[in-house]
Amino acid sequence: MGSVYYDMGFLSTDEVIECSASDLIGQYVGQTGPKTKVQLEKALGKVLFIDEAYRLAEGQYSTEAVNELIYLLTTPRYEGKMIVILAGYTLDMNNLMTVRPGLSGLFPDEIVFQNIKPRECMILLDRELSQKQINPSFLKDTSNPDYLRLLRLIKMLSVFPSWSNARDIKTLAKQMSASAFREMYRTRATTTRLIPSSAKEVPLSAEQAVLCTKRMIAMQYDRCNNKQGKIGKFSPAAVDQAISQPMECAQDSAKASIHCTSQHTESAPDALSETNTPSQPPGLTSCPAKKQQVDEKEEEEKEEDKEKRAQEKLQRMGVCEQGFAWTKEAGGYRCEGGSHFVSDAQLDL
Repeated sequence: MGSVYYDMGFLSTDEVIECSASDLIGQYVGQTGPKTKVQLEKALGKVLFIDEAYRLAEGQYSTEAVNELIYLLTTPRYEGKMIVILAGYTLDMNNLMTVRPGLSGLFPDEIVFQNIKPRECMILLDRELSQKQINPSFLKDTSNPDYLRLLRLIKMLSVFPSWSNARDIKTLAKQMSASAFREMYRTRATTTRLIPSSAKEVPLSAEQAVLCTKRMIAMQYDRCNNKQGKIGKFSPAAVDQAISQPMECAQDSAKASIHCTSQHTESAPDALSETNTPSQPPGLTSCPAKKQQVDEKEEEEKEEDKEKRAQEKLQRMGVCEQGFAWTKEAGGYRCEGGSHFVSDAQLDL
């Protein structure tokens, strides 16, 4: 931004001075005004970038900082001699402008950065995993069914109010990396096959990636419910039912998926753990289902039913004394603690 305004001739330098709301707010009475003025002095002829500016919406000292900011920016010394940018999440910034209406006149221009598109998120995820020496081979082929399955989940994630774009993708990459390393160590501990310890990349299966993404969806959904004062726990297993409606049948695929999730939980909290998929909820526009879609849906329902019966039987068997959740892997299930394994044959499914 500094280079842009400098090239346009508005500033004497392209330097950007970055600070946060805490750099403007004092801890004691009379401290806020001087702190705010110091930041403006530093930014004369430059760009002053105030990150997390929405924190100026609350607190006595925040009010003092805003008032000082408004006053100084309208004085001859600062007016028209610097660029001030307030940065923050859209909803929080709208709240700031509502609570501090004096700022609206000083900051008439607004730039809203749209969410990163799901396919771009997949590219970023692949890059983040590669930097961590993780090899998700299915992410290299955009026509791969596993790639499309994960893309669908990313679309679902991207419409949550608390979605943080690249920040959440980086968090997801960390979780997937941890899952890949855990699986590698489990394999080395349980197999007699020689696995070279000098391998440059650790493989990440599609199932591991999907499970991590489902957990993040469940976490995001719980956050939304908690913010609205609702009680309930959304599990990764419930995500499959929430997206069981074919996405191409919805006017807005991503929003429809979340709406479907909300309807299931609010209308019947226990329905998410049932075997049968609930009927189509309001908010989705039906369309003629292709035979392939119907077959895929029936297959998903069978897999969900099998998974539910497996989880119930594992809990009854009590193999894991610590009560850890069970994760599907090749040939059976392993508790998330990593110490216990039950084969498919033992489950007799």
